[in-house]
Amino acid sequence: MSAATAIRERIYARLLSKYLPRPIRTAAEYKRFTALLLELDEDEHSTPEQDALAEMLTLLIKDYEERRYPLPSVAPDKSKGAATEILNGRRSAAHGAAPPDSISKARGARLR
Repeated sequence: MSAATAIRERIYARLLSKYLPRPIRTAAEYKRFTALLLELDEDEHSTPEQDALAEMLTLLIKDYEERRYPLPSVAPDKSKGAATEILNGRRSAAHGAAPPDSISKARGARLR
């Protein structure tokens, strides 16, 4: 929804009074609001009012998920692993693959 899109307040008020969006506290509310968001998302001809409701539901769902399923914090020094080694060229992306230098040497030996 863009900032230039006008919302018709009466229509939006009807949507709000019909679905009563509020902070999600239970799994049942979470299920109901995610189903509603999916329904709104699948509507190819949604109105600006429906888009505004979908945006609000997205924020409410995100808030619930962040409170209910928090991601563990990871210390920066412990987050380094295989991916960092691959990106820094210290490890091959393919498990058990030969390092690039040995492949070039093997090709050169066959050409001699």
